[in-house]
Amino acid sequence: MKKLTEKLVQLFPYLIAIAFSIKATREPDIWWQIRTGEWILENGQVPKTDMFSNSVAGTEWINIKWGFEVMAAWITKYFGPESIFILQIFVSLGIVFFLKRIFRLFNLTNLLSNTLVLFITLALVEYRLIGRPEMTTHFLFVVYLYILYHHFLSPKSKWIWALIPLQIFWTNMHEAYGLGIIVIGIFFAAAWADTLKHKTKKPMVLTSVLGLSILAILVNPRGIVMLLRPLNIFSQVQQNKFTTELANIVDPNYWQKESYIFIVFIGLILFLIWKKREKLHTVFNSFKWQCLGGLLLVAFVVLGLMAARNIIFFFLLFAPMLAIIVSDIKFFNKMNPMAVVLVGLLFYVTIVSDSYYRFTKSNNQYGLFVQSGFHPIGAANFIQQHGLTNKKCFSSYIISSYLLWKLQPNFKTYIDLRDLDVFSEEFFRAYFENAQVPEKFIELDKKEQFEYVVLFRKFSPQLHHYLYTDTVFGCIYADPVCAIYQKTDSLAQGDHFRSLQDVPSRGMARGISTFFYPLYEQPEFETYDVGLEAAEYYMSVGMITLAKQRLSNYLYNHPNDAAAIALQERLNTFTPKSEGF
Repeated sequence: MKKLTEKLVQLFPYLIAIAFSIKATREPDIWWQIRTGEWILENGQVPKTDMFSNSVAGTEWINIKWGFEVMAAWITKYFGPESIFILQIFVSLGIVFFLKRIFRLFNLTNLLSNTLVLFITLALVEYRLIGRPEMTTHFLFVVYLYILYHHFLSPKSKWIWALIPLQIFWTNMHEAYGLGIIVIGIFFAAAWADTLKHKTKKPMVLTSVLGLSILAILVNPRGIVMLLRPLNIFSQVQQNKFTTELANIVDPNYWQKESYIFIVFIGLILFLIWKKREKLHTVFNSFKWQCLGGLLLVAFVVLGLMAARNIIFFFLLFAPMLAIIVSDIKFFNKMNPMAVVLVGLLFYVTIVSDSYYRFTKSNNQYGLFVQSGFHPIGAANFIQQHGLTNKKCFSSYIISSYLLWKLQPNFKTYIDLRDLDVFSEEFFRAYFENAQVPEKFIELDKKEQFEYVVLFRKFSPQLHHYLYTDTVFGCIYADPVCAIYQKTDSLAQGDHFRSLQDVPSRGMARGISTFFYPLYEQPEFETYDVGLEAAEYYMSVGMITLAKQRLSNYLYNHPNDAAAIALQERLNTFTPKSEGF
C-alpha cells in the first residue's frame, strides 16, 4: 500500500501537467503559424518576404518559428488545429521530468514536499502553457539548466555536448533561441570567475560548448543573419507597445496576478538568502555555485521585469529554491503521503472541470477544441459564402490571422499578428490611428479603396459607429467577435447580429479530452444567448430600437442578469442624435 501511495504521489505532477495542457485553442497567433507551415510544406522552402498581406507585400520577413509552424501544419492536416495542444502536453511532461531531475541533483529528496512544489510551479506557469511556439523555449530552458547543473557537478559528463544540436533545434523553432546562449554564458562566466579566483582548472569544455553553440545558430535557412537577430528581437520587445504580454514593469498592462506573485517570490529570495544561509551553503557550497546562483537570479529577475511573458522563466528557475524552503517546513515533512495524493486529486479535478479557471478568472477552458468566442469563425464562413474572399479588405489586427488561414489562398490581411517581424513600428502606429479615428480611416480608404472591413467587435468603437451609420458602408454581419461592413449604397440596416458558430473537434482530440476527464463535453457555443452582446453592439452604433429589442428578449430569459439590467438603465436614458441613415 505504501509503495502504491508513493507511486501515486510521483504520478500526480505529470497528471496536473497534462490537465493544464489540455486547453481550448484561443490564441489568435496560431492561425498564421499554421498557414505559414502549410505554405512551407506546399512550396518546399521558408518564405523570405511577406506574401500574406495587401499592405506590405514583398517586405523582408525573417521567419524564425518555421520549424514549429511545419509541425503545427502537419498536426492540423491530420488531427485538426485543436490537436496542436498535444505538443504542449509533451512539453509540460518534459518540464516536470527535468525539474524532478534538477531536484535530485540538489539532493532535494523529500518526495512529498517536492511534489507540492511541482503543483505550485505548474499553477504559476499555467498562464503560458498555451500551445504557442514559445513552449519550445520553456522546455529547452529547463533542459539547459539540468544539463549545465549536471556538468557543474560532474564535469566529465558527456551530456554537455548535447547543447550544440539542441541549439540548432531551438534556433529553428522560436525567436527566443538567444536565451540558450545567455544561459550557457552565465554558467561560463561563473566557471571562469571561480578559475580566476581560485586558480582552478580552466573550464575548456564549457568554453568550447559555448563557442560551438554560437556557431550552431548558423544552421538555419537564413544563415549568418541569425547570429545578431537576438539583438533585433530584444529591440522589438522595447519598441512593441501594441502587445500587452510584452509590457514591462512601468506599464499598467504588466500588472497581472502573475506579476504580483513574481514580486512576492523576489521577496522570498531575499528571505531565503537571509534566513536560510546555512541551508543554502550546503547546496551552493562553493564560490562557483554562489556566483552562478547570483548571476542566474539577477538575470531572470531583470528579464521578468522587462516583459510579463518572461516571468515564467523565473518561476521555473526558482522551483529548486522553493523546494529548499518547503523541505524545511515541519508541517510538510510530517504530511501523510495519502494527503498529498488527495491534494493532487482535488487539484486535478478542479482543472478538468474548469473550476480552477473560473476561480482564477482565466479565459482558459479544459478540452481540445477551438474556442469560438475568440476567433472570427462565423465571419470567415460568411465571407466565404458571399464571395468576398478575393476582394480587398481592411481587417483588424487581432482577428486577421484566422481569416488568413480559413480563407486561403486568396484572402490577404491588412495587418496581422506577425508583428514587427513584418510590419514596421510606424505602420503599427498608423494602423491604430486609422482604426480608431474615422477621419483617418476615410483618408486611408480613399488611397487603398477597400471593398469591405472586418473589425474586432470590442475595439474601435468610433469606427464601428462611423461604418454602421455611413452611407458608403453597410453592416452585413455581426457577432460577439467581429462585424463586417461592405462598401455599398443599397443595404438597409436590419438586425445582422448572429450567434457564435461551433467548430466540432476531431476524433482524437475528443478522445484525449474524454480520456483524462470522462465527464467532458465540448461546449456548444451556438446555444449561447448572445442577446446582451447584440444589445451592447447596437447601442454602441446608435441603433437604440434594435438594442432595446435584443435586450428585451434577453431579459425575458435572464431576468436577474445584473449586466443586462444596468444596460437597460443606460438605454432608457440614452438619447441619440439620430438613428439610421
